[in-house]
Amino acid sequence: MGSSKLLLKLPSLFIKLEDGTPVAWAFLAVDGSLCSVHCEEPFRRRGLAKTVSAKLLHTKTSSFGNDNFAAADVAPDNTSSQEMWPF
Repeated sequence: MGSSKLLLKLPSLFIKLEDGTPVAWAFLAVDGSLCSVHCEEPFRRRGLAKTVSAKLLHTKTSSFGNDNFAAADVAPDNTSSQEMWPF
């Protein structure tokens, strides 16, 4: 299965402009972890990626269980993503 077909089957959430153009989105993997987060360059540094990720985790992880556990893998050199979740 191609990656676009797989993504279409995963729980997701988008923030779109009034004309329907997506500007920020997030996907959950088949295990319920946050697997893909993106925000288009002109809309970055506004909290949109964090907002869409938090809302997706809050509303969709219950289908994977009720343990209130959430996970995301972030590359060591991905400082932007690390700054989204400063633990």
